[in-house]
Amino acid sequence: MIAKNKDVEIYYEVLGDKAPALILIEGIGYSSWSWFKQKEELPGSVKLVIFDNRGVGKSSSPAGAYSMKDFVEDMQSVIEDSGIKEKLYVLGVSMGGMIAQEYYFAHKDKVKGLILSNTSFGKGSVLPSPEVMKILSSGASGQFTYEGLYQRMSGTFSESFSKDNPKAYDDVVRRRLSNGDDAKGYTGQLYAVAGFDSHDRLKEIEVSTLVITGDKDIVVPQENASVLHKEIAQSKLVVFKNAGHALCIERYSDFDRTVLNFIKVVESGRFERVEAPESV
Repeated sequence: MIAKNKDVEIYYEVLGDKAPALILIEGIGYSSWSWFKQKEELPGSVKLVIFDNRGVGKSSSPAGAYSMKDFVEDMQSVIEDSGIKEKLYVLGVSMGGMIAQEYYFAHKDKVKGLILSNTSFGKGSVLPSPEVMKILSSGASGQFTYEGLYQRMSGTFSESFSKDNPKAYDDVVRRRLSNGDDAKGYTGQLYAVAGFDSHDRLKEIEVSTLVITGDKDIVVPQENASVLHKEIAQSKLVVFKNAGHALCIERYSDFDRTVLNFIKVVESGRFERVEAPESV
């Protein structure tokens, strides 16, 4: 299905019909293919909404710098086009977690709960190493070959996944390759991430929030999740042990179970802040 935000077309899918609704937002350079495990496991429990951000997949890829406001407007067009009127759960990974925060600030009346996975608050956050930063920015060069992606995506996962599970890792690389990348879209998304800054607004988040991280995440270091947890009053922090950045793929079963348990507790009205991090 296609939702329109002015002249930008946003591709989306709705799977399942069980309330509540859960919308998933992917990270920079990734499109909805990255939710292939969630598409298998979650529709039986929630109404699942997935979409391609502008700049990737089947959505429009306009030239120029993008902003978080652009992403929020795109996302709202999807929600309106899909007919969802009730409050929903918003889950964002990496850049998607930034979009999720920005969406809350703009539409807090529409959000029942936030899930912020492997993400940060932008300016002032703990950055990856210069080597990792160089690899991440290389997507703007337009070199989207199998060999290039195989090397570049390895940092998205823990070594135990990319090296010890070569078939699974190869499958992930080929999925991304087959869905295509766009250099100008990737560059536009980089601008949005570079300009993001939510630190001083985190205390404004009043909705129940699940913060997730992997202790081997070299893209968005774990320290950022600790800050999110500290600043967001009604939050809980879950740390995935020996896991990297793309938990929704690498540890999809534990990831999905953690998300559904959070939703179940919020739905029951029993969610309370938990100070100590939980390990999975």
